[in-house]
Amino acid sequence: MSSKTTKIVSWSSLAETKSVALAQMAGDILGQSPTDADTTGYITTFMAQVGMPHSDPTKWKAHALKKNELYIRTNGDLEITIAPMGGEGHAFGSCPRYLMAWIQTEITRRKNQIDCTTIELGKNLVRFVEDKLKLQWGAGKRGNATHIKEQAYRLFTSQIAVRFKLETGTGRYKIHKSLGPITTEVELFENWKNPQQDSLWTSVLHLHPDFAKYTRNYGFPFDWRVVRAIGDSPLGIDLYWCLLRWWHYIETRGEGRSQHITWPTLMQWFGAGYAATPSGRFGFKKKALKQLRNIQTLTQGKLTFGPGDHGQEDGLWIHRSRHALILPE
Repeated sequence: MSSKTTKIVSWSSLAETKSVALAQMAGDILGQSPTDADTTGYITTFMAQVGMPHSDPTKWKAHALKKNELYIRTNGDLEITIAPMGGEGHAFGSCPRYLMAWIQTEITRRKNQIDCTTIELGKNLVRFVEDKLKLQWGAGKRGNATHIKEQAYRLFTSQIAVRFKLETGTGRYKIHKSLGPITTEVELFENWKNPQQDSLWTSVLHLHPDFAKYTRNYGFPFDWRVVRAIGDSPLGIDLYWCLLRWWHYIETRGEGRSQHITWPTLMQWFGAGYAATPSGRFGFKKKALKQLRNIQTLTQGKLTFGPGDHGQEDGLWIHRSRHALILPE
């Protein structure tokens, strides 16, 4: 991201009444396009269809995963598999989402360059977080250095595979696309115990060519200001990317028709770790509703809630919201 991008503090960290703070942020966001504000980011389509873990999978009350166990999520004919290869378990929470979006934005903006697989992070962890991710560092001498470094290592040593089913005139096929490891080599900030001091060398990511190519070919734009205003809610970030993808589909291929998604379906996509029980489903729906209403405020996108037209159970209606789309640069 450009160094001139304004930092936006998460509404959830502000002392004022949260609804007032959120409305003020929405006014700032809606008052200027992401192109003019230089806040256009890019994320791959599969990140808008399923989410990475929201919390530590080894501590889930339902279907906990071991450190080396595959994380698998499905969305219709799409299946995503993430394998933790670094020995420390899966990346989880909002931090790896910011990191994934940042590197995918860097790749997309370098698509006309010969080499888009070498990404420099810099020599200073604090400056990387504040200047590149545009996030607040946090309190204390070390801030959140341990968490950021751990999540970065877990994410960048992961391996991703995408599988989907394809219908043709002659039959149905399963297609498997291995994106390989996200990186072929990782050199992270060695001076993380004193993250405000420069390291002796520049931290660098060497991205796997297949991952970089897939990201470059299947990315779509979003507004970084909305993601940062959502802040520390991984579910909120997932839902924002999901809604953008649906708003784009409704505008370009859905002939303007609204789309209905039931709560169990939304939970299947983004509710890993929630128990398939009445209390688990209630907990997911409560958190999802809160974030969906926040996204409505921040984007002025049109959403309603209720049953489907043809007897489907209660769920989310996504309506045409052309003004909420982010146009490519």
